[in-house]
Amino acid sequence: MNWGALVGKLVNKRDLAEIVGVSERTFTEWQKEPGFPIEVNGGRGAENVYDTAKVIKFMVERDVAKRAGESPRDRLDRVKADMVEVDLAERLSQLAPAALFERAWTDHIVAAKNELMSLPHRLVSEIHALHGVMVDPDLMQIRIEEALKKLEKFDVDLDEPEADGLDEDDGPQDD
Repeated sequence: MNWGALVGKLVNKRDLAEIVGVSERTFTEWQKEPGFPIEVNGGRGAENVYDTAKVIKFMVERDVAKRAGESPRDRLDRVKADMVEVDLAERLSQLAPAALFERAWTDHIVAAKNELMSLPHRLVSEIHALHGVMVDPDLMQIRIEEALKKLEKFDVDLDEPEADGLDEDDGPQDD
C-alpha cells in the first residue's frame, strides 16, 4: 500500500476506518472527543470529510497522552491484563511460542534448499528426454546458488534483503 498517497488525503468515514484499521463506530465515538479533527462537518444526513494526516496525528497524540497519564498501578494492571490475554490465547491454541516453530521452519528451509540443489541434474535428464536438447546443469546450479545466497542475506527485522552490492537484475550484465 502506498501510505504516502494516503497522508493528507480527504476521505469519508468508511475510507478513514479502512485506512486506519478501526471501525466506523469508533470514529463516531472519537468525534465526540474535544479536538477530533473534522475537515468538513457534513451536518445532518451528509457525510463528514476527514483529513487523514490530521486524524492520524490526533490518534498518536491521544495515545501518547493516555500513556503519559498512566500511573504505575495502571501500567501494572495493563501489563497483567496483557499477560492474561496472551496466556488465554496460548491455551486456546491461538498463539504459540516462536521456539515451537523454529525447528520445523529450519527443517523446511533445509529441505527446500536440498530440493533446489538437486533440481538441475533432474531437469537436464527430463529436458533431454523430452526435447533432445542437452543443457549444462552447472548453468542452472549457479543461478540457484545465487538465489540461495540472496535469501541467506534476508534481514527478517527489516523484511528486505541486506544491501550486498548485487544488482537487482538477475540477468546477464551488459558491461
